[in-house]
Order: sequence, then structure tokens, then C-alpha cells
Amino acid sequence: MAATTVAGPAAVLTSLIATCKRLGVDPFTYLRDVFERISRHPQTQLAELLPDHWKLAEQDVACNKREG
Repeated sequence: MAATTVAGPAAVLTSLIATCKRLGVDPFTYLRDVFERISRHPQTQLAELLPDHWKLAEQDVACNKREG
């Protein structure tokens, strides 16, 4: 029974890491940032924390730092 209890969360984490790698996002950096921000992020805007949206936002921040 313990194996089935762990299988769901492990599959989600594995999928999230694979998605990060496919997008060229460092999974550790992504997860660290999301874990730091998720408790204060508006619940209605959680989609912004998905890897593809997160990558775009990070690119915008980096671009603004170079311009500013």
C-alpha cells in the first residue's frame, strides 16, 4: 500500500521535472522559486507558476535587468 501512496506524488514531481527540462528551465531553480512564492501567490493566478509561464516571466525579469 505504501508504494501506491508514494506513486502519485512521485509521478507528479517526475512530470514537473521533465517539463522543466523540456523547456530549458533548471528544475531546482524553478522549484525553489515556486516553493518560496506559492504561499503568498494569489490562488486565482496559480497558473502563472507553471513552468512555461514561469519561464516567460523570468525571461522578462532578465530582460528588464539588462535594460535598466
